[in-house]
Amino acid sequence: MENKPTEKKNLSIFFMTVIIIVVVAISIYWMKNRPKAKRMPSKVLAPLVTAINTNSINHNVTISSMGKITPAQSVDLSAQVNGEIVYVTDNLIPGMELKKGDLVAQINPIDFELLVRQKEADLAKAEFELELEIGQVAVAKREYELLGEPVNKENIALILRKPHLKSAQAKVISAKAGLEQAKLNLERTKIISPFNAIVKTRMVSLGMQVRSGSNLATLAGSNYYWIEAKLPSNTIKWINFGENASNVSIKLDKKGIVKTIMSDVEQNGRMARIIIEVANPLNGTPLLLDDIVTVSISGKTIKNVIKVPRAYLHNGNTVWFLSETNRLKVIEVMPIWMEKDAIYISANTKSKNDKLITSSIPAPVDGMSLRIK
Repeated sequence: MENKPTEKKNLSIFFMTVIIIVVVAISIYWMKNRPKAKRMPSKVLAPLVTAINTNSINHNVTISSMGKITPAQSVDLSAQVNGEIVYVTDNLIPGMELKKGDLVAQINPIDFELLVRQKEADLAKAEFELELEIGQVAVAKREYELLGEPVNKENIALILRKPHLKSAQAKVISAKAGLEQAKLNLERTKIISPFNAIVKTRMVSLGMQVRSGSNLATLAGSNYYWIEAKLPSNTIKWINFGENASNVSIKLDKKGIVKTIMSDVEQNGRMARIIIEVANPLNGTPLLLDDIVTVSISGKTIKNVIKVPRAYLHNGNTVWFLSETNRLKVIEVMPIWMEKDAIYISANTKSKNDKLITSSIPAPVDGMSLRIK
């Protein structure tokens, strides 16, 4: 009976030992054969971008500039004879308008009218003397014919009073010339506006004594004004001259045309200068002489170009396009025309189905893959 407890104790120790050995064996097995996670290659995602279609267009070039308003015609009215000013028009005030042929001022004509009468009398006297001489020549000719004797040529001229006749004829011509000069001087007592004009300055008053050459007023033609605009020389090729001259829009809804290009450049900025002609500048709200205005010149048409907003221009000369295969195309461009907010490039710069990328790319590399939003 005493051996049974001992056997039970030994049996328990045996089972415990077996269990420990099995646990240790299993632990060693799992430690040597533990599962390993497979490493998956990481995927690099292509950048997301936005892009738009860009179609070929024809673009009308518009050139903006500043210009100074000047008169197309200007004249200094001056006296051509001496005398007293006896009349000045009420419209001879700076800023007032005059019509072609308007009497601006009048020099006292009395002395000139008297001179015309005197010259008319001188002409009448010369014509009377010529008639008398013609009669005397006729009498001398009959007497010579009755004489019937041969006479040399020199004596014939004296007998027929040819020198006397020429002298009488010359006096008539001189008298006519004197009368014409007197009438011309009388007409010159009237100071007339030579064209439709606006008064710039006035230097004459009623009662003033003037001499030939005295400046009386300065007029500027009002049918047309000129605007002298300065442009970069490389823009001139886009402007039309001649029969199909470029139209120009000016402030206050005024319109004009490009008249010509000046033969020299502006000295300070070395810029080209053009003349713009504006008809009827005083109609409506008038243009003011010497004012500086903004002009917009409608130039030539550029065909088959793409408009690229300046926001999508990179490094000053490259544009990003998205190809059909969602690849980046970094293209250096040469603008055909540039404006404040956009440039225009040849439509042949890109392939037909390329799109203009309108978003940023952190590290752009030509040919890299992209995704479109």
